[in-house]
Amino acid sequence: SSFSRRRDARPRSTRRHTCAMAMGRTARRRTCLASAASTAKSKKRSTKKAKEVPAPGLYQQTVKRSITRQGVGLHSGTSAVVRVRPAPAGQGRYFVRVPAGTIVDWPEDPYGFLDRGEDVLEEMGVEPEAFVQDMALEMDKVAHQKMTREEVEQMVREAEANGFADDVEDMYEQWEVEGDEDGEENESESIVPIDEESEPVLRANLDAVVEKPRLATTLGTGLGALSTVEHLLSALEACGVDNARIEFEGGPEVPLLDGSAKFWVKAIEEAGMQVAKTNQGKMVRRLTLQPDQYLCLKEGDAFIALYPDTTTRITCGVDFVAKAPVIGNQWHSWAPAQGLSYLEEVGLARTFCCKDDIQPMLDAGLIRGGMEGTALVADGDRWYNEHEVRYPSSEAARHKILDLIGDLSLLAEGGHAGLPHGHIVAFKTGHDMHIRFARMLREYCQGQSATGELEMVPADYKRKD
Repeated sequence: SSFSRRRDARPRSTRRHTCAMAMGRTARRRTCLASAASTAKSKKRSTKKAKEVPAPGLYQQTVKRSITRQGVGLHSGTSAVVRVRPAPAGQGRYFVRVPAGTIVDWPEDPYGFLDRGEDVLEEMGVEPEAFVQDMALEMDKVAHQKMTREEVEQMVREAEANGFADDVEDMYEQWEVEGDEDGEENESESIVPIDEESEPVLRANLDAVVEKPRLATTLGTGLGALSTVEHLLSALEACGVDNARIEFEGGPEVPLLDGSAKFWVKAIEEAGMQVAKTNQGKMVRRLTLQPDQYLCLKEGDAFIALYPDTTTRITCGVDFVAKAPVIGNQWHSWAPAQGLSYLEEVGLARTFCCKDDIQPMLDAGLIRGGMEGTALVADGDRWYNEHEVRYPSSEAARHKILDLIGDLSLLAEGGHAGLPHGHIVAFKTGHDMHIRFARMLREYCQGQSATGELEMVPADYKRKD
Protein backbone atom coordinates (compact mmCIF):
# COMPACT_ATOMS: atom_id res chain seq x y z
CA SER A 1 0.00 0.00 0.00
CA SER A 2 1.10 3.51 -0.77
CA PHE A 3 -1.11 5.23 1.79
CA SER A 4 0.49 7.89 3.93
CA ARG A 5 1.07 7.12 7.60
CA ARG A 6 0.63 10.70 8.74
CA ARG A 7 -1.58 10.78 11.81
CA ASP A 8 -4.43 13.12 12.55
CA ALA A 9 -3.98 15.13 15.74
CA ARG A 10 -7.51 14.47 16.89
CA PRO A 11 -8.46 11.46 19.07
CA ARG A 12 -9.16 8.32 17.07
CA SER A 13 -12.80 8.17 18.23
CA THR A 14 -13.39 11.71 16.98
CA ARG A 15 -11.82 10.92 13.62
CA ARG A 16 -13.92 7.80 13.20
CA HIS A 17 -17.11 9.65 14.13
CA THR A 18 -16.39 12.43 11.62
CA CYS A 19 -15.75 9.86 8.87
CA ALA A 20 -18.98 8.05 9.60
CA MET A 21 -20.92 11.26 9.85
CA ALA A 22 -19.68 12.59 6.54
CA MET A 23 -20.62 9.33 4.86
CA GLY A 24 -24.09 9.38 6.38
CA ARG A 25 -23.42 6.08 8.19
CA THR A 26 -23.66 6.86 11.84
CA ALA A 27 -24.65 3.99 14.11
CA ARG A 28 -27.58 5.93 15.47
CA ARG A 29 -29.83 8.69 14.16
CA ARG A 30 -31.27 11.62 16.03
CA THR A 31 -34.98 11.28 16.75
CA CYS A 32 -35.52 14.99 16.24
CA LEU A 33 -33.65 18.21 15.61
CA ALA A 34 -32.79 20.61 18.36
CA SER A 35 -35.89 22.67 19.18
CA ALA A 36 -34.32 25.93 18.03
CA ALA A 37 -33.27 24.48 14.68
CA SER A 38 -36.69 22.88 14.23
CA THR A 39 -38.44 26.17 14.95
CA ALA A 40 -36.20 27.98 12.48
CA LYS A 41 -36.89 25.35 9.82
CA SER A 42 -40.66 25.59 10.31
CA LYS A 43 -40.50 29.34 10.07
CA LYS A 44 -38.54 29.16 6.83
CA ARG A 45 -41.02 26.66 5.38
CA SER A 46 -43.94 28.94 6.09
CA THR A 47 -42.33 31.93 4.34
CA LYS A 48 -40.60 30.24 1.40
CA LYS A 49 -42.48 30.33 -1.89
CA ALA A 50 -43.60 26.84 -2.90
CA LYS A 51 -41.88 25.31 -5.88
CA GLU A 52 -44.08 25.08 -8.96
CA VAL A 53 -44.71 21.50 -10.03
CA PRO A 54 -43.13 21.09 -13.49
CA ALA A 55 -45.52 20.10 -16.27
CA PRO A 56 -45.79 20.39 -20.05
CA GLY A 57 -46.91 23.80 -21.33
CA LEU A 58 -48.50 25.27 -24.44
CA TYR A 59 -45.04 26.26 -25.65
CA GLN A 60 -41.80 24.32 -25.68
CA GLN A 61 -39.88 24.55 -22.40
CA THR A 62 -36.47 23.96 -20.88
CA VAL A 63 -34.93 24.14 -17.42
CA LYS A 64 -33.82 27.44 -15.91
CA ARG A 65 -30.63 26.06 -14.41
CA SER A 66 -28.53 22.94 -14.70
CA ILE A 67 -29.38 19.66 -12.99
CA THR A 68 -26.54 17.37 -11.93
CA ARG A 69 -26.72 13.87 -10.54
CA GLN A 70 -24.00 11.30 -9.88
CA GLY A 71 -24.38 7.60 -9.23
CA VAL A 72 -23.79 4.03 -10.40
CA GLY A 73 -25.17 2.38 -13.52
CA LEU A 74 -27.43 -0.62 -12.88
CA HIS A 75 -25.80 -3.05 -15.29
CA SER A 76 -22.25 -1.70 -15.70
CA GLY A 77 -21.70 -1.01 -12.00
CA THR A 78 -19.59 2.03 -12.93
CA SER A 79 -19.98 5.57 -11.67
CA ALA A 80 -21.25 8.29 -13.99
CA VAL A 81 -22.24 11.94 -13.77
CA VAL A 82 -25.08 13.51 -15.75
CA ARG A 83 -25.81 17.22 -16.13
CA VAL A 84 -29.02 18.48 -17.77
CA ARG A 85 -28.59 22.02 -19.11
CA PRO A 86 -30.97 24.53 -20.75
CA ALA A 87 -31.33 24.37 -24.53
CA PRO A 88 -33.12 26.60 -27.08
CA ALA A 89 -36.51 25.79 -28.58
CA GLY A 90 -36.37 23.45 -31.54
CA GLN A 91 -33.26 21.60 -30.39
CA GLY A 92 -35.04 18.84 -28.49
CA ARG A 93 -33.20 16.62 -26.04
CA TYR A 94 -29.70 15.45 -26.88
CA PHE A 95 -26.75 13.83 -25.09
CA VAL A 96 -23.12 14.88 -25.27
CA ARG A 97 -20.24 12.86 -23.81
CA VAL A 98 -17.79 15.30 -22.24
CA PRO A 99 -14.20 14.78 -21.01
CA ALA A 100 -13.69 13.65 -17.41
CA GLY A 101 -13.67 16.60 -15.04
CA THR A 102 -15.93 18.77 -17.23
CA ILE A 103 -18.94 18.43 -14.94
CA VAL A 104 -17.42 17.45 -11.60
CA ASP A 105 -14.04 18.65 -10.42
CA TRP A 106 -14.02 16.02 -7.67
CA PRO A 107 -10.64 15.21 -6.08
CA GLU A 108 -9.77 11.57 -5.44
CA ASP A 109 -9.77 12.08 -1.67
CA PRO A 110 -11.81 15.26 -0.96
CA TYR A 111 -12.00 14.65 2.77
CA GLY A 112 -8.34 13.76 3.22
CA PHE A 113 -9.27 10.48 4.89
CA LEU A 114 -6.58 8.50 3.12
CA ASP A 115 -3.97 10.99 4.30
CA ARG A 116 -4.93 10.18 7.86
CA GLY A 117 -3.64 6.64 7.51
CA GLU A 118 -4.83 3.24 6.41
CA ASP A 119 -5.50 2.27 10.01
CA VAL A 120 -8.45 4.70 10.14
CA LEU A 121 -10.07 2.90 7.24
CA GLU A 122 -9.40 -0.48 8.80
CA GLU A 123 -11.18 0.69 11.96
CA MET A 124 -14.20 1.51 9.80
CA GLY A 125 -14.13 -1.99 8.33
CA VAL A 126 -13.84 -1.01 4.66
CA GLU A 127 -11.31 -1.48 1.91
CA PRO A 128 -9.55 1.78 0.91
CA GLU A 129 -10.53 1.59 -2.77
CA ALA A 130 -14.12 0.67 -2.01
CA PHE A 131 -14.26 3.43 0.58
CA VAL A 132 -13.30 6.18 -1.88
CA GLN A 133 -15.86 5.06 -4.47
CA ASP A 134 -18.63 4.57 -1.94
CA MET A 135 -17.89 7.91 -0.32
CA ALA A 136 -18.27 9.67 -3.64
CA LEU A 137 -21.65 8.05 -4.21
CA GLU A 138 -22.90 8.85 -0.70
CA MET A 139 -21.92 12.48 -1.14
CA ASP A 140 -23.24 12.99 -4.66
CA LYS A 141 -25.49 15.77 -3.41
CA VAL A 142 -22.49 18.04 -2.98
CA ALA A 143 -20.21 16.63 -5.66
CA HIS A 144 -21.58 18.84 -8.41
CA GLN A 145 -20.88 21.94 -6.34
CA LYS A 146 -17.14 21.40 -6.88
CA MET A 147 -16.43 21.80 -3.18
CA THR A 148 -12.85 21.99 -2.01
CA ARG A 149 -11.58 20.02 0.97
CA GLU A 150 -11.68 23.19 3.09
CA GLU A 151 -15.30 23.83 2.09
CA VAL A 152 -16.29 20.27 2.96
CA GLU A 153 -14.60 20.50 6.37
CA GLN A 154 -16.40 23.79 6.94
CA MET A 155 -19.68 22.05 6.08
CA VAL A 156 -18.97 19.38 8.68
CA ARG A 157 -18.16 22.02 11.33
CA GLU A 158 -21.39 23.86 10.54
CA ALA A 159 -23.32 20.62 10.82
CA GLU A 160 -21.91 19.99 14.28
CA ALA A 161 -22.53 23.57 15.38
CA ASN A 162 -26.16 23.51 14.21
CA GLY A 163 -27.11 20.27 15.91
CA PHE A 164 -26.96 18.02 12.87
CA ALA A 165 -23.93 16.01 13.91
CA ASP A 166 -25.71 12.67 13.66
CA ASP A 167 -27.13 13.18 10.19
CA VAL A 168 -25.61 15.50 7.59
CA GLU A 169 -28.72 15.06 5.44
CA ASP A 170 -30.66 17.10 8.00
CA MET A 171 -28.41 19.99 7.10
CA TYR A 172 -29.06 19.47 3.39
CA GLU A 173 -32.78 19.67 4.16
CA GLN A 174 -32.28 22.85 6.18
CA TRP A 175 -30.36 24.47 3.32
CA GLU A 176 -33.09 23.45 0.87
CA VAL A 177 -35.77 25.05 3.04
CA GLU A 178 -33.81 28.26 3.45
CA GLY A 179 -33.28 28.59 -0.28
CA ASP A 180 -31.52 31.58 -1.74
CA GLU A 181 -32.11 34.86 0.03
CA ASP A 182 -30.69 37.00 -2.80
CA GLY A 183 -33.21 36.04 -5.45
CA GLU A 184 -30.91 33.85 -7.53
CA GLU A 185 -33.78 31.38 -7.74
CA ASN A 186 -35.32 33.43 -10.56
CA GLU A 187 -32.16 33.78 -12.61
CA SER A 188 -31.83 31.63 -15.73
CA GLU A 189 -28.61 29.97 -16.78
CA SER A 190 -27.09 30.92 -20.11
CA ILE A 191 -27.61 28.41 -22.93
CA VAL A 192 -24.68 26.51 -24.41
CA PRO A 193 -25.02 26.48 -28.24
CA ILE A 194 -24.99 23.09 -29.92
CA ASP A 195 -21.93 22.29 -32.04
CA GLU A 196 -22.41 18.97 -33.80
CA GLU A 197 -19.20 19.39 -35.82
CA SER A 198 -16.84 19.52 -32.85
CA GLU A 199 -18.64 17.39 -30.25
CA PRO A 200 -20.35 13.98 -30.43
CA VAL A 201 -24.07 14.65 -30.21
CA LEU A 202 -26.44 11.77 -29.47
CA ARG A 203 -30.04 12.70 -30.23
CA ALA A 204 -32.69 11.29 -27.89
CA ASN A 205 -34.82 9.89 -30.70
CA LEU A 206 -35.78 6.54 -32.21
CA ASP A 207 -33.05 6.66 -34.84
CA ALA A 208 -30.43 6.56 -32.06
CA VAL A 209 -31.75 3.23 -30.71
CA VAL A 210 -29.51 0.88 -32.67
CA GLU A 211 -29.38 -2.09 -30.29
CA LYS A 212 -32.29 -4.36 -29.43
CA PRO A 213 -33.36 -3.18 -25.98
CA ARG A 214 -33.56 -5.88 -23.35
CA LEU A 215 -33.49 -4.76 -19.75
CA ALA A 216 -32.75 -1.12 -20.60
CA THR A 217 -32.90 1.28 -23.55
CA THR A 218 -29.57 2.15 -25.17
CA LEU A 219 -28.75 5.03 -27.51
CA GLY A 220 -25.75 4.96 -29.86
CA THR A 221 -22.98 2.40 -30.21
CA GLY A 222 -19.41 1.84 -29.09
CA LEU A 223 -17.71 4.35 -26.79
CA GLY A 224 -20.39 6.92 -27.51
CA ALA A 225 -23.27 4.69 -26.41
CA LEU A 226 -25.39 5.50 -23.37
CA SER A 227 -27.68 2.99 -21.71
CA THR A 228 -30.55 3.01 -19.20
CA VAL A 229 -31.80 6.39 -20.40
CA GLU A 230 -35.50 5.64 -19.82
CA HIS A 231 -35.93 6.97 -16.26
CA LEU A 232 -34.28 10.31 -17.00
CA LEU A 233 -36.16 10.72 -20.29
CA SER A 234 -39.43 9.76 -18.61
CA ALA A 235 -39.00 12.53 -16.05
CA LEU A 236 -38.01 15.10 -18.69
CA GLU A 237 -40.94 14.21 -20.97
CA ALA A 238 -43.56 14.14 -18.20
CA CYS A 239 -42.28 17.38 -16.64
CA GLY A 240 -42.25 19.20 -19.97
CA VAL A 241 -38.48 19.61 -20.35
CA ASP A 242 -38.73 19.49 -24.14
CA ASN A 243 -35.31 20.91 -24.90
CA ALA A 244 -32.18 19.96 -22.97
CA ARG A 245 -28.46 19.51 -23.47
CA ILE A 246 -27.61 16.41 -21.41
CA GLU A 247 -23.91 16.04 -20.69
CA PHE A 248 -22.49 12.81 -19.29
CA GLU A 249 -19.07 11.62 -18.20
CA GLY A 250 -17.82 8.42 -16.64
CA GLY A 251 -19.62 5.12 -17.18
CA PRO A 252 -21.83 4.09 -20.11
CA GLU A 253 -25.11 4.34 -18.18
CA VAL A 254 -27.33 7.00 -16.70
CA PRO A 255 -27.13 6.55 -12.89
CA LEU A 256 -29.93 4.38 -11.52
CA LEU A 257 -30.21 6.40 -8.28
CA ASP A 258 -33.08 4.84 -6.27
CA GLY A 259 -34.57 2.98 -9.24
CA SER A 260 -37.34 5.52 -9.85
CA ALA A 261 -37.57 9.00 -11.39
CA LYS A 262 -37.90 10.69 -8.00
CA PHE A 263 -34.55 12.43 -7.86
CA TRP A 264 -34.77 13.65 -11.45
CA VAL A 265 -38.20 15.20 -10.85
CA LYS A 266 -37.07 16.79 -7.58
CA ALA A 267 -34.03 18.23 -9.35
CA ILE A 268 -36.23 19.68 -12.11
CA GLU A 269 -38.43 21.28 -9.46
CA GLU A 270 -35.41 22.87 -7.82
CA ALA A 271 -33.95 24.07 -11.12
CA GLY A 272 -37.20 25.62 -12.27
CA MET A 273 -38.77 25.74 -15.73
CA GLN A 274 -38.92 28.40 -18.42
CA VAL A 275 -40.37 28.80 -21.88
CA ALA A 276 -37.69 27.89 -24.40
CA LYS A 277 -36.97 30.31 -27.23
CA THR A 278 -35.25 29.86 -30.55
CA ASN A 279 -31.91 31.51 -31.29
CA GLN A 280 -34.01 34.29 -32.82
CA GLY A 281 -35.90 34.78 -29.55
CA LYS A 282 -39.20 33.21 -30.67
CA MET A 283 -41.44 30.86 -28.69
CA VAL A 284 -42.54 27.61 -30.34
CA ARG A 285 -45.90 25.93 -29.78
CA ARG A 286 -45.56 22.40 -28.38
CA LEU A 287 -46.98 19.81 -30.77
CA THR A 288 -47.54 16.06 -30.76
CA LEU A 289 -48.67 13.16 -32.94
CA GLN A 290 -52.35 12.20 -33.04
CA PRO A 291 -52.98 8.91 -34.88
CA ASP A 292 -56.52 8.61 -36.24
CA GLN A 293 -56.76 4.80 -36.15
CA TYR A 294 -56.36 1.96 -33.70
CA LEU A 295 -52.82 0.53 -33.67
CA CYS A 296 -51.67 -2.66 -31.96
CA LEU A 297 -48.49 -4.72 -31.60
CA LYS A 298 -48.84 -8.26 -30.21
CA GLU A 299 -46.33 -10.87 -29.11
CA GLY A 300 -47.86 -13.95 -27.54
CA ASP A 301 -50.18 -12.70 -24.80
CA ALA A 302 -48.26 -9.45 -24.51
CA PHE A 303 -49.56 -6.41 -26.41
CA ILE A 304 -49.38 -2.64 -26.70
CA ALA A 305 -52.16 -0.70 -28.39
CA LEU A 306 -53.25 2.87 -29.06
CA TYR A 307 -56.90 3.92 -29.16
CA PRO A 308 -57.40 7.28 -30.94
CA ASP A 309 -58.20 10.23 -28.72
CA THR A 310 -57.51 13.95 -28.45
CA THR A 311 -55.63 13.71 -25.18
CA THR A 312 -53.10 11.33 -23.65
CA ARG A 313 -53.69 8.42 -21.28
CA ILE A 314 -51.36 5.51 -20.48
CA THR A 315 -52.51 2.25 -18.91
CA CYS A 316 -50.12 -0.59 -18.08
CA GLY A 317 -50.61 -4.08 -16.71
CA VAL A 318 -48.30 -6.85 -15.47
CA ASP A 319 -48.91 -10.52 -14.70
CA PHE A 320 -46.64 -12.25 -12.20
CA VAL A 321 -49.29 -14.46 -10.60
CA ALA A 322 -47.26 -17.65 -11.12
CA LYS A 323 -43.74 -16.31 -10.75
CA ALA A 324 -44.19 -13.78 -7.95
CA PRO A 325 -47.60 -13.82 -6.24
CA VAL A 326 -46.61 -10.76 -4.19
CA ILE A 327 -46.77 -8.79 -7.45
CA GLY A 328 -49.62 -10.78 -8.97
CA ASN A 329 -51.76 -9.10 -11.61
CA GLN A 330 -51.61 -5.31 -11.50
CA TRP A 331 -53.03 -2.47 -13.58
CA HIS A 332 -52.60 1.28 -13.31
CA SER A 333 -53.57 4.25 -15.47
CA TRP A 334 -52.29 7.83 -15.68
CA ALA A 335 -53.62 10.77 -17.69
CA PRO A 336 -51.91 14.19 -17.65
CA ALA A 337 -55.22 15.89 -18.50
CA GLN A 338 -56.66 14.84 -15.14
CA GLY A 339 -54.07 16.92 -13.32
CA LEU A 340 -52.68 13.93 -11.42
CA SER A 341 -49.05 14.38 -10.39
CA TYR A 342 -46.54 12.43 -12.46
CA LEU A 343 -44.26 12.16 -9.44
CA GLU A 344 -46.90 10.83 -7.08
CA GLU A 345 -48.69 8.60 -9.61
CA VAL A 346 -45.73 7.29 -11.61
CA GLY A 347 -42.34 8.84 -10.86
CA LEU A 348 -41.91 7.34 -7.38
CA ALA A 349 -42.41 3.75 -8.55
CA ARG A 350 -39.19 1.73 -8.45
CA THR A 351 -37.79 -0.81 -10.84
CA PHE A 352 -38.29 -4.39 -9.72
CA CYS A 353 -37.14 -7.95 -10.31
CA CYS A 354 -37.67 -11.49 -9.03
CA LYS A 355 -35.15 -12.97 -6.63
CA ASP A 356 -34.74 -16.11 -8.77
CA ASP A 357 -33.62 -13.96 -11.72
CA ILE A 358 -30.78 -12.20 -9.87
CA GLN A 359 -28.10 -14.89 -10.15
CA PRO A 360 -28.73 -15.59 -13.87
CA MET A 361 -28.47 -11.86 -14.58
CA LEU A 362 -25.22 -11.62 -12.60
CA ASP A 363 -23.85 -14.61 -14.50
CA ALA A 364 -24.71 -12.78 -17.74
CA GLY A 365 -22.70 -9.75 -16.61
CA LEU A 366 -25.77 -7.66 -15.78
CA ILE A 367 -27.02 -5.74 -12.70
CA ARG A 368 -23.45 -5.29 -11.39
CA GLY A 369 -24.56 -2.00 -9.88
CA GLY A 370 -27.76 -3.35 -8.37
CA MET A 371 -28.24 -2.78 -4.64
CA GLU A 372 -31.15 -3.28 -2.26
CA GLY A 373 -31.92 0.43 -2.21
CA THR A 374 -32.13 0.67 -6.00
CA ALA A 375 -34.78 -1.94 -6.84
CA LEU A 376 -37.63 -3.93 -5.34
CA VAL A 377 -36.99 -7.68 -5.13
CA ALA A 378 -39.94 -10.07 -5.23
CA ASP A 379 -39.41 -13.37 -3.41
CA GLY A 380 -42.45 -15.53 -4.08
CA ASP A 381 -45.35 -14.25 -1.99
CA ARG A 382 -43.35 -11.57 -0.21
CA TRP A 383 -41.03 -8.67 -0.92
CA TYR A 384 -37.42 -9.27 0.06
CA ASN A 385 -37.16 -5.54 0.89
CA GLU A 386 -40.73 -4.81 1.91
CA HIS A 387 -39.71 -1.59 3.69
CA GLU A 388 -38.78 -0.12 0.29
CA VAL A 389 -42.21 -0.69 -1.32
CA ARG A 390 -44.15 2.52 -1.98
CA TYR A 391 -47.32 1.15 -3.65
CA PRO A 392 -48.04 -2.40 -2.36
CA SER A 393 -50.78 -3.21 -4.87
CA SER A 394 -49.59 -1.37 -7.99
CA GLU A 395 -45.90 -0.38 -7.94
CA ALA A 396 -44.87 -2.76 -10.74
CA ALA A 397 -47.61 -1.45 -13.05
CA ARG A 398 -46.77 2.15 -12.19
CA HIS A 399 -43.11 1.55 -12.99
CA LYS A 400 -44.10 0.09 -16.36
CA ILE A 401 -45.83 3.40 -17.12
CA LEU A 402 -42.63 5.21 -16.12
CA ASP A 403 -40.58 3.06 -18.52
CA LEU A 404 -43.11 3.39 -21.34
CA ILE A 405 -43.12 7.20 -21.07
CA GLY A 406 -39.33 7.20 -21.28
CA ASP A 407 -39.30 4.96 -24.36
CA LEU A 408 -42.11 6.83 -26.15
CA SER A 409 -40.32 10.12 -25.44
CA LEU A 410 -37.96 9.02 -28.24
CA LEU A 411 -40.76 9.92 -30.68
CA ALA A 412 -39.99 13.56 -29.90
CA GLU A 413 -38.47 15.64 -32.69
CA GLY A 414 -37.49 19.29 -32.71
CA GLY A 415 -38.45 19.95 -29.10
CA HIS A 416 -42.02 18.72 -29.50
CA ALA A 417 -43.78 16.15 -27.30
CA GLY A 418 -42.88 12.48 -27.46
CA LEU A 419 -46.09 11.14 -25.92
CA PRO A 420 -48.77 11.03 -28.64
CA HIS A 421 -52.46 11.75 -28.16
CA GLY A 422 -54.45 8.58 -27.63
CA HIS A 423 -55.09 5.97 -24.96
CA ILE A 424 -52.07 3.67 -24.91
CA VAL A 425 -52.65 0.30 -23.23
CA ALA A 426 -49.72 -2.06 -22.61
CA PHE A 427 -49.68 -5.52 -21.02
CA LYS A 428 -46.60 -7.60 -20.17
CA THR A 429 -44.39 -5.41 -22.35
CA GLY A 430 -40.72 -4.46 -22.13
CA HIS A 431 -38.36 -1.95 -23.72
CA ASP A 432 -38.06 -3.89 -26.98
CA MET A 433 -41.84 -3.87 -27.57
CA HIS A 434 -42.04 -0.22 -26.58
CA ILE A 435 -39.45 0.78 -29.19
CA ARG A 436 -41.00 -1.38 -31.92
CA PHE A 437 -44.42 0.07 -31.20
CA ALA A 438 -43.04 3.62 -31.28
CA ARG A 439 -41.54 2.93 -34.70
CA MET A 440 -44.85 1.45 -35.90
CA LEU A 441 -46.68 4.54 -34.65
CA ARG A 442 -44.24 6.92 -36.37
CA GLU A 443 -44.46 4.99 -39.63
CA TYR A 444 -48.26 5.09 -39.52
CA CYS A 445 -48.31 8.84 -38.86
CA GLN A 446 -45.94 9.42 -41.79
CA GLY A 447 -48.29 7.45 -44.04
CA GLN A 448 -51.22 9.40 -42.62
CA SER A 449 -49.81 12.52 -44.28
CA ALA A 450 -50.06 13.19 -48.00
CA THR A 451 -46.51 14.54 -48.02
CA GLY A 452 -44.97 11.79 -45.89
CA GLU A 453 -44.07 14.34 -43.24
CA LEU A 454 -45.26 13.96 -39.67
CA GLU A 455 -48.41 16.00 -39.12
CA MET A 456 -48.74 17.22 -35.56
CA VAL A 457 -51.38 18.91 -33.42
CA PRO A 458 -51.08 21.21 -30.36
CA ALA A 459 -50.12 19.13 -27.33
CA ASP A 460 -51.84 20.86 -24.45
CA TYR A 461 -53.38 17.65 -23.04
CA LYS A 462 -56.61 19.47 -22.21
CA ARG A 463 -59.98 18.11 -23.22
CA LYS A 464 -62.34 20.60 -24.83
CA ASP A 465 -65.53 18.73 -23.88
